[in-house]
Amino acid sequence: MKEIEKVVAENVTKLLKEKRITKLDLAKIAGVSESTVGKWTLEKATPRMGAVQKISDHFNIPKSYILEEEENEEVAQVEEQEPTNEDESTEEEEPANEEEERTEEDESELAEEEETEEVKFKHEVIDGVDVYTDFNNITISPNNYMSNFSIEMTDLLNEVHQDLTNGVVFRNATTLTDGYGNEEKKIVVNVWYPQETIEKINYDNWPVLIGEDLYSTADGVIIHFALGQDVDEDNKIASDDAPQFYRDSIGADYEE
Repeated sequence: MKEIEKVVAENVTKLLKEKRITKLDLAKIAGVSESTVGKWTLEKATPRMGAVQKISDHFNIPKSYILEEEENEEVAQVEEQEPTNEDESTEEEEPANEEEERTEEDESELAEEEETEEVKFKHEVIDGVDVYTDFNNITISPNNYMSNFSIEMTDLLNEVHQDLTNGVVFRNATTLTDGYGNEEKKIVVNVWYPQETIEKINYDNWPVLIGEDLYSTADGVIIHFALGQDVDEDNKIASDDAPQFYRDSIGADYEE
């Protein structure tokens, strides 16, 4: 019996081909980041039940389609046959070599992906509060930009919520150009989650509204005026217990 990681990797890869969708498409459906879907296909992680349920509902398929091994009698019969001569033995070894080469390529791809993730999210602790800052230049519409940030940060909160003890602030930074043509990296979105809210969320079934829940569930949201005119999300006044740096750092220079 195959390990669950291998089963999921094969089933997700098959789903991508059958539905003719990209990893990013599936990530939006499942409410996770594109890199997380990449880890599923590389046998480095398995999806949470909430993500599996979203995929199941979207494509009207059973959850077993993702989580269970598909029996293939023809393949099983081929694997049971022993080579009768040297030629057949050689033929059977070739797929193994191809599989080994594919695995090495996948490992390299994952290493590059993880290195990108480490650079992308800056984690620090300010005044006892965990802070995650994501830097992206705006190359798409502001609304899509905000939606992608929500998807990435809700996925991140799913991963780190058990390690948080005093709330968390998610910040987004981008390059803004002033009236004189000068480019500066600025913090343009601040989202505040107190510890009480973090512990209230049912992570097996969240996010509910993909691309929106980061803002709707948060206790406080501040959007820089450079984006505020062009996005659907509104500023949300946080309670008095929100950290002062959360209020003050919007529009501040972003230091990598």
